[in-house]
Amino acid sequence: MRYKNILLSLNGRNDEQRVVDEAMRLTSFFGATLSVVHINDPGAGKAHMLMDTLPRVSERDIANQFQKFGYGEKVEKIKIILIDSETYAKAIARVTKDFDLLIMGHHPKSRILAFLKDSTDERVADRIQCPIMLVPLG
Repeated sequence: MRYKNILLSLNGRNDEQRVVDEAMRLTSFFGATLSVVHINDPGAGKAHMLMDTLPRVSERDIANQFQKFGYGEKVEKIKIILIDSETYAKAIARVTKDFDLLIMGHHPKSRILAFLKDSTDERVADRIQCPIMLVPLG
């Protein structure tokens, strides 16, 4: 299969070098366009009841991540999609309709946790129509 439009899902942490490398490799190999999506929780970046809040990821944060990983010159060709949603899997499913491949990182879980709860990537895979590539992280 030839992939023309690849979507890379990033969580905005600095442990995603491997998934970015794989997305860049496949984009180059297939001559595809790459878009990056990040789902921000609607409460991200807002103070809440004296508790730490989730950081709000911006386009600049994504661009800085690509720069840090050695792809700074390519970031201007990448479309960055930021969505506010409490339901990550549903938001990703809506976005992937225009893409041939979704690439996302995967953090392995213990056997017990895997038995008790679906992982985020499993919830995403249940909702999308395009192929999904999981890149092990950590």
